[in-house]
Amino acid sequence: MAGRGSTLLTNIVDNVQFRLAVKGGVAATLSLFLGIGFAQTLDRPDSLVSGLWTVLTAIVVIQAYLGGTYLAAWIRFLGTLVGCLMGGLFTVLFGANAVSLGFSIFCTVIICSAMQLKDSVRIASLSVAVVMVLWGLRPEVSPWAFALFRFLDSCLGILVAVVVMHTLWPTQATRKVRLNIVSALDKLREFFRVAITSDAGHDTRKKLCERYMREIVELIRQSHDFLEQSRIEIRTRSSMEDWTFLIEHLEDIFEIVVEIKDLNKKVLGQLCDTELLDCTMETLATIEEHFKKVSSSLDERRSEELKVELVRSMEALDSELKRYRETRLTKKYPIDELESFFVFYYGLRRLGNELCQLEDRIEALYRS
Repeated sequence: MAGRGSTLLTNIVDNVQFRLAVKGGVAATLSLFLGIGFAQTLDRPDSLVSGLWTVLTAIVVIQAYLGGTYLAAWIRFLGTLVGCLMGGLFTVLFGANAVSLGFSIFCTVIICSAMQLKDSVRIASLSVAVVMVLWGLRPEVSPWAFALFRFLDSCLGILVAVVVMHTLWPTQATRKVRLNIVSALDKLREFFRVAITSDAGHDTRKKLCERYMREIVELIRQSHDFLEQSRIEIRTRSSMEDWTFLIEHLEDIFEIVVEIKDLNKKVLGQLCDTELLDCTMETLATIEEHFKKVSSSLDERRSEELKVELVRSMEALDSELKRYRETRLTKKYPIDELESFFVFYYGLRRLGNELCQLEDRIEALYRS
């Protein structure tokens, strides 16, 4: 009972949302304390606003992974810089009222778009609004002072967020890329198992295939997103080329399995003789098992030679296909059935080659 409770507690602690909650709480506390303290030290007229703006910045910047935090920090920095400059300028030129605020936001969006800073549009607009509104409440203070204060507050919040991310459970997006690829390989193995069945009209098979396809596409999409975050992680040591290679070949494998799924596999049993059919079933089982081995190798981050059995099985299948072609039994079958026959075996060859390439790259990635 105690062991089960310990395992449950470990799973909760390891959950990324729990860690993110702790990071967010710590960052908010530090940001408020430092923001107010910094403002009071400089005898600024809006210490509470400074604390609030610092907290908001830290909360927005903190993400689950380092790469996402760096990206959010850069977007926030650029947006605040542009917004504070625009806020100070437009407040000096037009004052603080509803019309000038609307016009200033319009101009800020146009300027950000022209500078290719579309991700920073919202924070830039918000910075303009804060500068104008605060100056409207305290017109005796220069608009440029409010603009400078907001920029300094944002920089402080960004600094707090980055320090917290590097101090508390610094999790790399590369780890999430690896775990997503592992999950995608596991789903592909299950999808392949369903795809090679011949009961093409069965509703259960159709629903399973659709579910697996949705899940795999989503995992691959997430892998691309996390890979982009990994590109800007200072702590990332793994080669981005390796991860890009794995994701691209994962997409190729998915396309091959989809092609196999759509083939009329009932004709295979009719066209194949006993020897070819037995060899085909053995190859299918080997491919399915190799999915599991490659996934396990990547999950455990180990370099291991796994493809010997798969290569041997694919060579045996090639020999059987050569023998079968020499019997000339295919001449008596219609062209549409022969097309499914040859496309199926061509797909198996491609699938075997893709799995071998995946294994080679994983072996190179974790070779000591």
